[in-house]
Amino acid sequence: GSEAGGGPFEALARLAVRPGPGLWTTGFYLPLVAAIGLPFVAANYRSDAVRAAGVAVASLYLAWLSGRGYLPTPLSNPVAYLGLLAFEYVFLVALALASLASSTRTMKRRGVVVGILGAVIGVGLLGQMAQAARGRWTVGGPERIPAAYPIVTDESADSYRVLWVGRIRRNSFPPPGGAPEGSIRSSSASIHYAVRGAEGASALDIGRGPIGPGYDYLRTVLGEIVSGTTRHGGALLAPLSIRYVIAEEEGLPEIVMRRLTRQVDMDVVPAGGLLVMRNAKVVPIYSIVNDERWRRAAFSDRLEDLAPLPAPGAIPLGPAALDAAEPTSLVFVGQQFDRRWNMARSDGGDPVPGSRAFHWAVGFEGRPASTSAVQFDGHGERNVEMVLLSGVWLVALWLIRKPPRA
Repeated sequence: GSEAGGGPFEALARLAVRPGPGLWTTGFYLPLVAAIGLPFVAANYRSDAVRAAGVAVASLYLAWLSGRGYLPTPLSNPVAYLGLLAFEYVFLVALALASLASSTRTMKRRGVVVGILGAVIGVGLLGQMAQAARGRWTVGGPERIPAAYPIVTDESADSYRVLWVGRIRRNSFPPPGGAPEGSIRSSSASIHYAVRGAEGASALDIGRGPIGPGYDYLRTVLGEIVSGTTRHGGALLAPLSIRYVIAEEEGLPEIVMRRLTRQVDMDVVPAGGLLVMRNAKVVPIYSIVNDERWRRAAFSDRLEDLAPLPAPGAIPLGPAALDAAEPTSLVFVGQQFDRRWNMARSDGGDPVPGSRAFHWAVGFEGRPASTSAVQFDGHGERNVEMVLLSGVWLVALWLIRKPPRA
């Protein structure tokens, strides 16, 4: 599922997921050419054309419904629907041109129709080229990164995460925030959110749904903050390894801005153009926590047990951290809980399985040996799944092959 793509209906019709290059009126050239050419499709192509037009209309409405949040999350992916819509547009244009090329109509009538189609396509492509030439100022490029963002990347990118929040009607966060992953909805305090690494969104985030116990925990915590029922948002976000919460200065509802800035364990960092809040109690993604109170809270069933805790004094996992570990330590892995996480023992014994920590993550209690290693044993299953998926695709491609028509 994806929360991106909640733009106006007419923007989706011209294949625009969110604001950016390509939104001139000339962007309507492709659906316009498909509509003009549809009546001229030859009889032997007509069933294909009707089917393509039906799929195009359905794809457009599904893209709009999923972008607005009216569809279940597994079915919400506007980009996928718009990809299918683009294919059907092009398919209809190809059918119309192929029909006109073999038509028995007079040369003059054919010439007029082909001329109209060619003129619309030419104007549309020139308009798109002109916008693409200036698109680097709108999408991507270092000049689009807010000047305040470098303060977020002053530490190891592997040790923490960044939480982006913004108004729910926005389709994307400022670069490098990317598209929203989910939303918290209420009458006056609705927001979109996304969890990113320090470098921001990447191609690996596309098609990877925001599901699992970690996201459930995040939604619970954001609900507590947005509703105003807690002033310890930093402690509640700490197990998610969220060091920074970022929003545009004018990008949040006023009530949400007030409730964020009143959190006692989150400090507002001066920054131009962005509201940047630093979490004083963050726990690194892979770390050892020596504070016994944090260890007890990690395996508690009560979320409120985290609120009064001090800064955890966590140490990123490594040889130095292992030497500093205590018998009451917590070895923390800030990934969604999976039983295939374990800690290999230095004496060659059976690996120690991980336990569910903070309702969603992986934790190991006690002091590990100096040569212990935290590892994930699910790579083999993943590789088998990828091979099976590739095989299914090959079978599907073979089944849908279609012999060329005479």
